[in-house]
Amino acid sequence: MVSQQDKNDDNANSEKSEADVQEKDDSEKDKVIERQKKVDENYKRLKNNIDKEYEEIYEDESGISDYLPVYKVRLKLFVVPILIALVSSGILAWIVFSLGFSGDAGGDDPSLGLWYGIIFTVVAAISSIFIAYIVKKKGEEALKYLMGFAFFLLTCMLSYFFGDILLIIYSPNQLVYNILSFIYFVFCLILSIYLIRSFFGGKMSKKKRNFYVLFIGILIGSFMNIVFYENSFLIASMLIGISIWDIISVKKGPIKSIMEATGGYDPEFERKLKSGEIEIKDFEFSELEIGIGDIAFYSLLASHSLVAGYFITENLTVAIISMTFACIGIIVGSLLTISALKRNKILPGLPLSIFIGIGLALLSGYVSYLII
Repeated sequence: MVSQQDKNDDNANSEKSEADVQEKDDSEKDKVIERQKKVDENYKRLKNNIDKEYEEIYEDESGISDYLPVYKVRLKLFVVPILIALVSSGILAWIVFSLGFSGDAGGDDPSLGLWYGIIFTVVAAISSIFIAYIVKKKGEEALKYLMGFAFFLLTCMLSYFFGDILLIIYSPNQLVYNILSFIYFVFCLILSIYLIRSFFGGKMSKKKRNFYVLFIGILIGSFMNIVFYENSFLIASMLIGISIWDIISVKKGPIKSIMEATGGYDPEFERKLKSGEIEIKDFEFSELEIGIGDIAFYSLLASHSLVAGYFITENLTVAIISMTFACIGIIVGSLLTISALKRNKILPGLPLSIFIGIGLALLSGYVSYLII
């Protein structure tokens, strides 16, 4: 016989047992949460130490990168801005051509295209030598104003060029177009001044600076493709010529000179890095700087592979395949270049990407044309 009191005691014991189990479970959960917090704290501490170490070894103490239009990105994410540039430039160039706009500045004569490409490379070389000379004589402030003026012209010109295309299409008559075109030009002028002041005045956040550099780089590549699209020899010679100059400029030429003049290059550090005396730990956490020139010429190669591939073969599939392999070549070249950064503080970003990209674009386009 079980009394009511016994039942109550059993219920109380059962509830107490359940409470003990629940308390034990809660205690275990608290311990797990506490351990996870410690793991997170250790990870944050480790990451901060890595960031600090990287800044001490690799950070540009001279602040030179503040005067240069570069896209700053973590190593593990470096493919993202490059892919965005490649795809966006191809789409933009295709849209412009679909609307019936194209240039013939380079003609279609191969020999003329080669000469234009050589001239472009020579002009670029002379310009960079001139900039290096001015910076060496006048210092960092001169670089700031030179880069600011050049970036201002690019921003204003390219913004107006692509926006004006829409005005030409949608303006009902010439008078309306003239009025709107003037208003839009003034707008581009004011916008460019504002952006340049913000960019070089340190008022832009890192994300906005990156977006600005990426956007202008894409516009530069697409613009050159649109203007010179008829002459693939011109674009190829331009890309190859500027890539060769990139090697010279970084290793022995103006870029190295500018870095030395502004304190952004230390020969002794470079020597120790190459010899292995200094090793960059946790290299995958490093931050890369992709120059606007690299973005522009990557974009030019990708967009021209698409447009030229279509106009030569009249087959969109072949054109897309050609562009795809050009992009693969650019990415592979970038990976190879970045892997070499473990032993170099600065390297030319164009040569491997451009050479591999051109080779794969031509080969894939030719093979796919024969098959399809």
